[in-house]
Amino acid sequence: MQGKIFNQFEGKTLDNFEPKYEDQEEALRIVREWMDEPFSSQGLTIVGPPGVGKTFLACMACKYNIEQGIRTECIEMSSYVDMFKNEFRLSRMIQSGKDDRDDEYNALTKRLKYIKMGARLLLLDDVGREFESESGWSNQVLFDLMRFRYNRGKATIITSNWPVKELGVRYGVGFSSFLLEATRIIEIDTEDYREKWSARD
Repeated sequence: MQGKIFNQFEGKTLDNFEPKYEDQEEALRIVREWMDEPFSSQGLTIVGPPGVGKTFLACMACKYNIEQGIRTECIEMSSYVDMFKNEFRLSRMIQSGKDDRDDEYNALTKRLKYIKMGARLLLLDDVGREFESESGWSNQVLFDLMRFRYNRGKATIITSNWPVKELGVRYGVGFSSFLLEATRIIEIDTEDYREKWSARD
């Protein structure tokens, strides 16, 4: 299973990305450079306000690797956390005898295992928009997932509206430092131009 990118970006290429600002030109340069290098466990962290092309660039990087035969998974961070919670909830209900949805539980477990270990490249989109639990459990899920994958030579791309320093505050001590090690940082600090370029595609 090689995977697919988000539907709205099917049929697009990096040529459809038309930088309007210097930060976007630099982001495009880094993504092209990353794509041209041999596949490694170093991913990408693309941060910036909404509408500056973060997910577009991330999906183009994923699309390139899919075309190279690299097993790839693209998912919103909030969807991943929801799957994780549902698996835990179903597990407890099945064990207590209150539910018999074994097939649903097994499907969730298989998908989560693929995201964690099967996909050589993983895109976690819109990190920071997922619900933040009071215990901080959902925050630790991201750090644990990315560290597990990096230690096993699997690359992860994340996109976020949050600056890297703020990601470090939310996701725990050492997270921003880990991002510097495990990913190439791309910061796009420009205004929303989504309407300008999407209208032309």
